[in-house]
Amino acid sequence: MLWDPATQVSSLAPEPPETVGRMEWSPDGQKLYAASQKHGVLCWSADGLRHFDLP
Repeated sequence: MLWDPATQVSSLAPEPPETVGRMEWSPDGQKLYAASQKHGVLCWSADGLRHFDLP
């Protein structure tokens, strides 16, 4: 569950494609990042889901 303090509205968190580790918001609060062993770093934003490969 995600809570938007600006609008006072809650919504369901995006479902990752697999089990992920730690999740963190970007400093501006616009993106949600998660660590995935299979997909590297996952990033959710208004544009959808994208991933960054691990080195």
